[in-house]
Amino acid sequence: MKSVDIESSKQLNIQAQNPKKMKYIKLFIIILGILVIAAVIFILIAKFKFNFFRKEIYKVAEIRRDLDSVEYFNETRTTKSKLSYTHGEVHKSEQIVETKFVNMIMNKQHIKNDDYLNTAALIILDSKVQMEGKEAPLDSFNIFDEELMKKYEENPEGGKYPMALFHFYQNGTLKDIQLPLNSSNYDIQNMKDLINNVVPQLVRNQTEDKDKGVNITTKDNKKKELLL
Repeated sequence: MKSVDIESSKQLNIQAQNPKKMKYIKLFIIILGILVIAAVIFILIAKFKFNFFRKEIYKVAEIRRDLDSVEYFNETRTTKSKLSYTHGEVHKSEQIVETKFVNMIMNKQHIKNDDYLNTAALIILDSKVQMEGKEAPLDSFNIFDEELMKKYEENPEGGKYPMALFHFYQNGTLKDIQLPLNSSNYDIQNMKDLINNVVPQLVRNQTEDKDKGVNITTKDNKKKELLL
């Protein structure tokens, strides 16, 4: 009766199983490699062809806002209204509002990195409305009129002075708007609209712009970058 070496038998059995394991490992590595390549191809196509993985927030342009800078603006706004009476008559009217105003950067406070908190003032120098062939003045504050300035210095709350003090960051985000206590509702809304027009939002959201159909491009005219 032959004797069997148990240790040798175990060793032979293990050696016989190793090639099968190696086969499975190689197959796993090949499958994993194929999946990695497929994932890379998918990411490249999604990024460059379909614009996936783009940043939601993007910067439109760089605008210099120098301390003590003064900018003059002239805005013309046209509004149309329609009034329908119960007996069927319809009355249409058109209003044209012309506004001259100035915007001044009065202070800059460094926040962090390249960000600043700007303190600015906006003053309506002259404003008028035209409707049905007639013209009427709106609230204004001509700071170049010496007599008017004297009255203002003597009694700042004595009249309606359309002006505002506001703070905003470099990217165009408004922090607050401060208006005179005796401001009319029209002046309040008008000042807010003017401020939002002269302080453009330079940091925007891709998805929000796409949903609104907004497409912003920039053009370099060698001196400054323009929003188109």
